[in-house]
Amino acid sequence: MYRSSDKRGFRHQVLIMFHGTSPTNVESFLENGFRASRDGILGPGIYASTEFDKAAAFGPCVLKLLVYVGRVCKVDGQGHPLQKSWQDKYDSAWVPPNCGITARQVSNLFQIKTERE
Repeated sequence: MYRSSDKRGFRHQVLIMFHGTSPTNVESFLENGFRASRDGILGPGIYASTEFDKAAAFGPCVLKLLVYVGRVCKVDGQGHPLQKSWQDKYDSAWVPPNCGITARQVSNLFQIKTERE
């Protein structure tokens, strides 16, 4: 992980993260880049984990990513007020381990907002 702070005290972080997917999707990523999912526990976006094993649960091919997370919204429970509406004020969202969100979600999950061209 890389961290630095600017003059205003904003902390910049670049994390090594992993994205699990199918072999078919890897080819599409290489040709077309990532596309946001239509929905998920944190709404539409690109999901990645800081833990390799967690990402591997989503597919046999695991991509290693360098991710600038920007301003991060901590979503620490089901029904969090910003669970699916964080995108207006934050660059990414994070689900910490053991916070009560279950199903196909993983701990240490970030959702990365894509830039529009």
